[in-house]
Amino acid sequence: MKSFAGGCHCGALKVIFTTGRDAIDVWPRACDCSFCRRHGAAYLSDRDGQLEIVDSGNNVYQFGFRITDFHICQQCGVLVAATWRDSDGAIFGVANMRALEITDFFKNAPAQINFDLEKQSDREHRRRAHWTPSTLTKPDLNRQEQ
Repeated sequence: MKSFAGGCHCGALKVIFTTGRDAIDVWPRACDCSFCRRHGAAYLSDRDGQLEIVDSGNNVYQFGFRITDFHICQQCGVLVAATWRDSDGAIFGVANMRALEITDFFKNAPAQINFDLEKQSDREHRRRAHWTPSTLTKPDLNRQEQ
């Protein structure tokens, strides 16, 4: 397993994407919606991997079906990931490759994807099958370092 850390420009959002896939087997996806295009997002996922997002504030934006949380820093505007919670409460997500510190590992150019005609039920099925199991944490800002 390889872990790739990253985050927003100011440090309010951190992300760690962990995958067991080889570089040639990782295909970033560039969603064609207006939001993702404007952020230049290229998403990575691994159903057998792990995605951790650490958010020191409330840096979530929703649109469309309002089932996806886009983790975008309110301070510096960087989009680091998107997450979706299924009906059982499990969280799945995708990391924005361009928010990771090391992007040269991923050799494949992002595939252009258009989900405009996808129904909500199809979208949820696809995410459950392909997105990365994820955790969302908030740092304990009151805890003193030892």
